[in-house]
Amino acid sequence: MSRRTPWASAREAWSASTDRQRAKLVVALGLLLALVLLVTSVVAVGARLLGREGSQGDAATVLRTVDLVPEDAPDLVEWTRDAWRRERVMEPDTRVAVAAAYLRAWSAMARWQASGDLAAVEDTFSGPLVDTVTAAPADGSATLRDLHHRLTLDFYALDGATVALRDRAALTVRGDEVGGGYVVGTERYAAVLVLEDGYWRVAQLRRERDEREAVVLDGAASGVAPVPASDPDVPRTTRYEVLAWEEPDVVREDARSDLARVRDLGLDGVSVPLPLEVFTGSATAPEAEESLRALLDVARRLDLTVDLVALSGLTDLGPSSWSPARATLARLLDVVDDHPAVGLWTLASAPADASGTPSHRAVLATVLTTLATERTDVPVTIAWGTAAEATDPGLTGLVDVVTWAPSPAELADGSLDLPATDRPARVWAPDVTAAGGSRLLPRGEDDQAWEAAAVVASGADGFVLGSLYDGAAPTSLLRIDGSERPAAEQLDDPTAGPPGPAWLRSPLLKLLVVVVLGLVLLGAWRRLRPVLAPWWRGVLQRVRRSVRR
Repeated sequence: MSRRTPWASAREAWSASTDRQRAKLVVALGLLLALVLLVTSVVAVGARLLGREGSQGDAATVLRTVDLVPEDAPDLVEWTRDAWRRERVMEPDTRVAVAAAYLRAWSAMARWQASGDLAAVEDTFSGPLVDTVTAAPADGSATLRDLHHRLTLDFYALDGATVALRDRAALTVRGDEVGGGYVVGTERYAAVLVLEDGYWRVAQLRRERDEREAVVLDGAASGVAPVPASDPDVPRTTRYEVLAWEEPDVVREDARSDLARVRDLGLDGVSVPLPLEVFTGSATAPEAEESLRALLDVARRLDLTVDLVALSGLTDLGPSSWSPARATLARLLDVVDDHPAVGLWTLASAPADASGTPSHRAVLATVLTTLATERTDVPVTIAWGTAAEATDPGLTGLVDVVTWAPSPAELADGSLDLPATDRPARVWAPDVTAAGGSRLLPRGEDDQAWEAAAVVASGADGFVLGSLYDGAAPTSLLRIDGSERPAAEQLDDPTAGPPGPAWLRSPLLKLLVVVVLGLVLLGAWRRLRPVLAPWWRGVLQRVRRSVRR
């Protein structure tokens, strides 16, 4: 008996089937074939995607790379429009990883120059470039700080393992720790990065040219293109502090009544501190930015000018503060600079009270004012804490308005000598207090009025005087019940006389006088008692006889 093959059985079944059955069989076979093709296509696409991802490392490698991304990377890197628009478009995750690797390379160069950290260089650079980087001195005599990078993609390989980019504006600060000087420069670089063992490393880094360079030494800055002297409107303001930045509706409602009082006082506007703990570059809460815009809207409707005091509370002016300070100001300029109520930018208020050398302050000023003058048409100023800084030609040339913060002793003299400069001058005096001092020599409202009169009568083009309401110190122009203090009256008529001696207002001295007087009277009574006692008894006897009659 011959053995039947599957093909023969299928042919007999086909011959025996009806036309309807044959049609169903054809449809079933067609669906089966389509399913096979679909599965094959999915497998092929999946394999291709896995191959592409595999060229950039496995899952563990990707996670490892993400962990190394600096927290402030969004503030340090700015991507411009790609010059490469050919076969392969750079994936978002790859862009983040490449930017992080480029930042780590700059950090490795800085660490090598500061401490000779070779491991950081070997982790971030590839090939002969390691030797080039380590050829620089590593004795700590020079420092390097990168503050911002503007990157453009020039090439991205099909295998995803090679990237070429240009850094069109690397803002750097190079320092000489021995001489105390700094060079603030905007430099251009071309770089090639390669993917090795799951990590992006810099294989080529070529400095093309310098766009701009400023030298800062002993607190002065040279090589900075000065701001042309002009005659901007300098407002007369008082400080207005917002306590609930996270609540836009509350800020808006409070501003309506508070700024109306400012207008009634005859001032041009308010100076609004923007705290560093609230306004933190790209990490600023949307509610805080909405609150700031709401306040500006209220000011515009009341025809008031707002002086935005950026970086309020900045105390560390060393190199670690330069990058976040720049990022914070850049974000603020993006958010509100085009608002018509913004009439002045004050940068780094009261730097004389902050730590850091004069060179640190000058570098920060150079970085901030360069950014500000490139991005805004609004006048820019810095509240210098000494007359020497306020009149330094290398520093006054950075700003549109020279702002000087006189010391408490200078305010107490009652006469202010304004810095001599070719720029409009403004007096920074938001901390004149109506109370405080010591128990032996207290301050009062007369002291505040005297100092307020000195500020108003100084001849300055503008000023910041006191605050609208009391904060941590009693500096307000209004009492808690809303009535005006004598200092507010000086805004229109600065005629307050010098306050009386502080010791006359001392509660301790008053108590001491009462105690001394009591002791004197007690001693006198003890001495006179033997003499007065018989006389007093006689008086009482005469009174009793008169009553009986």
